Amino acid sequence: NVAYLALMAVVLPVWFCWLASSAARKTKGGNPTDNYGAFFWTHPFFPSAFLLVAVLLGNSFMTQRPWEREGDRERSFLWWCAPVKVSTVSIEQERKSDIDALGLRIGSLESMVQEMVMEMRSRASAS
Repeated sequence: NVAYLALMAVVLPVWFCWLASSAARKTKGGNPTDNYGAFFWTHPFFPSAFLLVAVLLGNSFMTQRPWEREGDRERSFLWWCAPVKVSTVSIEQERKSDIDALGLRIGSLESMVQEMVMEMRSRASAS
């Protein structure tokens, strides 16, 4: 995604320079909490928070649905909740097959429960 790459091309050098300057200012000595500006520039929390916000913003760019056009869909490489190809099965057919599969599962569970009840009754009558 071009927006993500552009964002990171700007943010990473800014973050690196900010972090390097905060490390350089700390080595010069002095109390960084004398005023707010000095603390803002010398503490590594602020460049790290800046990078975190930028990465989260870039991730929000990357997770947008990329296919308003068919060409966009083919170039997309990150989207995890939607099919890439158009489905030929209708929603009603999918629901019917899901209901049929649930019916089979319930039927097998019911037969297993009946077998367990019969086995428990036979053990109770044997003792």
